[in-house]
Amino acid sequence: MWRPHVGNELWKLDAAGRAVLIKDLAPGRRDSNPSRFTAMNGTLFFTASTGPFGRELWKSDGTAAGTVVVFSPVQRPPQLTALEFGEMVALGNTLFFAHSGDQTSMELWKSDGTPAGTVQVKDIRPGLEGAKVSQLVVHGAALFFLADDGVHGKELWRTHGSEGSTVMVGDLRPGPAGLSGAQPESRVDPPLVSAGNAVFLLTAGEPQSSTFELWRSDGTAAGTRVLKTFPLDSPYSYLGDHELVSFGGEVFFGAKEQPWLRRALWKSNGTEEGTVQVRAFDDDMYVIWQADMAVFFVVGTELWKSDGTPAGTVPLLDHGAGGFRLARWAGDTLFYTRTNFPGPDSLWKSDGTPAGTAKVRDFEKVETLEGLVDAGDLLFFTSYVESPGTAVVDFEQWRSDGTPGGTFRVEAATPAPRGSDIVEPTPVGGLTFFTDVAETLHQELWRTDGTEAGTVRLRRFEADEFGMDVQELTAVGGTLFFRAGDVTSGNELWRTDGTEAGTVVVRDLWPGRGDSNPAWLTVLGGQLYFSASTESGGNELWRSDGTAAGTVQVRDLRPGPASASPSGLRVVGDTLFFAANDGVHGAELWRGDGTPDGMVMVKDIVPGSEGCRPRIFAPSSTGTFFFTCASRELWKTDGTEAGTVRLKSFPRDISALRAVEGTLYFTGVDDAHGQELWRSDGTEAGTVMVKDVHPGPGASSPLGVVPVGDRLVFMAYEPEHGLEPWVTDGTAEGTHLLRDVMPGPGSSTPYTTQWLMSLPDQVLFVASDGVHGRELWVTDGTTAGTTLFEDLLPGPGSSDPWSLRRLGDRLFLTFADTEHGHEPHLLALPASRDTTVPTLTCPANVTREATEAGGTRVEYPAASANDVEGPPTLAYSAPSGDVFPVGTTTVTVTATDAAGNRSQCTFQVDVSFTPPAP
Repeated sequence: MWRPHVGNELWKLDAAGRAVLIKDLAPGRRDSNPSRFTAMNGTLFFTASTGPFGRELWKSDGTAAGTVVVFSPVQRPPQLTALEFGEMVALGNTLFFAHSGDQTSMELWKSDGTPAGTVQVKDIRPGLEGAKVSQLVVHGAALFFLADDGVHGKELWRTHGSEGSTVMVGDLRPGPAGLSGAQPESRVDPPLVSAGNAVFLLTAGEPQSSTFELWRSDGTAAGTRVLKTFPLDSPYSYLGDHELVSFGGEVFFGAKEQPWLRRALWKSNGTEEGTVQVRAFDDDMYVIWQADMAVFFVVGTELWKSDGTPAGTVPLLDHGAGGFRLARWAGDTLFYTRTNFPGPDSLWKSDGTPAGTAKVRDFEKVETLEGLVDAGDLLFFTSYVESPGTAVVDFEQWRSDGTPGGTFRVEAATPAPRGSDIVEPTPVGGLTFFTDVAETLHQELWRTDGTEAGTVRLRRFEADEFGMDVQELTAVGGTLFFRAGDVTSGNELWRTDGTEAGTVVVRDLWPGRGDSNPAWLTVLGGQLYFSASTESGGNELWRSDGTAAGTVQVRDLRPGPASASPSGLRVVGDTLFFAANDGVHGAELWRGDGTPDGMVMVKDIVPGSEGCRPRIFAPSSTGTFFFTCASRELWKTDGTEAGTVRLKSFPRDISALRAVEGTLYFTGVDDAHGQELWRSDGTEAGTVMVKDVHPGPGASSPLGVVPVGDRLVFMAYEPEHGLEPWVTDGTAEGTHLLRDVMPGPGSSTPYTTQWLMSLPDQVLFVASDGVHGRELWVTDGTTAGTTLFEDLLPGPGSSDPWSLRRLGDRLFLTFADTEHGHEPHLLALPASRDTTVPTLTCPANVTREATEAGGTRVEYPAASANDVEGPPTLAYSAPSGDVFPVGTTTVTVTATDAAGNRSQCTFQVDVSFTPPAP
């Protein structure tokens, strides 16, 4: 269930039917999105996303203490999909699930509920392709599923939980496609169910036959056979149109006996003679649902039920126009939803009788249905409703017992403050502008001077559907430009001087409710440059001085109604770089001085209509402009055709370009090292990986390279420590873990740049050490200087700081407390760490004559030292007044200030000895 202050988290119902948060798995407003709920022996297993690298396996006994991680996967190579967990089913004391590991994709795993007992059952198809395990079905003491071993295609497999017992039942459909079908559009997972003494599946028929087949299997090759072949609805239909359900030890499905007939209801008991038509219909049959007391299905606009006999196959209600969307069984009631265009959705119920089939109530739209049979045979579902007096919608959680009076919203037992949803804080003069999302989900523009009285809303943007984001806040002199939309002018360019009256549309480029969609707002020479669309001229390059008359198209780069689609606008010195498509050369890199004649293509990198498709841009302070072509080639340019050269190609997409002085840092991927931090000095030879942080093909997925002094701080992942802050000087030897903030393999840091901010000699970031929750930390690039800045919400709770921005000597940010939720705050910046070494001057060399061969006691003048924080402490390697031996002794003086900075100097003590005459 979702709530503004905690996001989408794990909840339960108390005795009064109110929602109680079990645990905020992803602290703050982030969503852990629990899903794949599976009960086993009184414990709920589920998956959730709490860290940077995807989903984890969790279990819960309904208490916060009993809600714990069972299995947290290691980071996977970026070439694999983001889906890490597939279906989950319980068999006895074992949970089976499909999972993609760090070097596999969708293999079969099992768990006994402990980390040590969570292991892969068998690597059916070694390598990154994986077996794509799906359709997990429990039958007796065995688990049946579909898998692709890379040789036979998708076939039927079974297991008892050991590697040795995990075998392919048989090569039922020889060939590389297997049971999924020969045509790409028909390669869907065949439906698989358990009924009676066998498992049943519907599969694609022989290649080019336009048929599908009903199979049954007892888990042996001899007991696996085709029961009957049916024609598809048409040569263009495919297996995914057909469903298979079990009831009373038999399976039910819809099929045609001949292509020209309508689809009828069929059933099978696992024998050829027991595979029979139950009833034919005068209209199309579709959507079949399994329930405890009957099979429900739809014929035309009517809801029907069947007990498996012709006489017991009867209509329940003709709904008329509209469609059936969702269905769920709860207790002895079938709940289902209807769409009634142009009207609202409606929730219906049926007990299997015409009298007991009735509408429960109407909703704007029902999104999900979940039956909670352990909570009094209730239905739990999500709807969205229109907010009163607005045109936007909000999501709500509901419960129903099947009666109108027993259908109501689920409220939190302990309501929490909503707080704000502030993004894009942007300073302009002495003010800071930011956006917020209102209770109605409308976007609002605010400004503040740092006081409560001076924090005011400038405008709420009324939109016609789901709101229109206020984005790209950009300061030009004393004016703030931004893009926003409302119901009168569409999505257009706006400006504000910090007053309500001065917050206006600059120019309605697409008059009326049409959207010009201004984007890539960039400042050059005191004017704003951006891309925008017009009804007749397509998407082109524009500039504005803040007035309607001064908002003009710079140049029609692609004449006519087609779009040049300028993107990625960046400025280097007095030159504007961007990508555009002139209709002849494809998408290539352009530059200009802001005038129509000054806009020219830098180089036709990839001749032809496709172009190189420049995508990610990084200007440097040395005048070099770095960019990518086709996402996988790194290029640089000085603005000339000759100076535009390729630096390196990669097998996968490059990302996160950041130029620091004359060096580019970026995320590169190759097959040997995975996704790691790279750097380039602008030469091919100087484009190298900084360090293989996660050795081998695993990815460290570096994030947020920010300078601190003469080094760089970034976040990176490796299995031993999780995602943590690292520091680099650009060399492999100078790249190391800064601090394991959350000790062990857990990750302390969220995977987003919203939690990183660079100061001249420090970096602020958000992390959790497992004790304080997600709070604000600071680092100066040293392990000793990486500390908790402030526990804004004392204790294990998370203040979840967000939208960090420096405003003079203060820090603007939002964070949460228990009384107000997320709201904006101003904090004093962390004190800068003293990094200046003391000045130190040693005394002059000292010469002494000893009267004995063993040396002599020598006293020498003290060294002189000064420091900005007061007199430093001096230490001598050989103190004054000690006995110095005959010969030369080098004395080292060390000055240490309060911050630990040290400096050293040396001088010599020469002792001579002349033996007495005999």
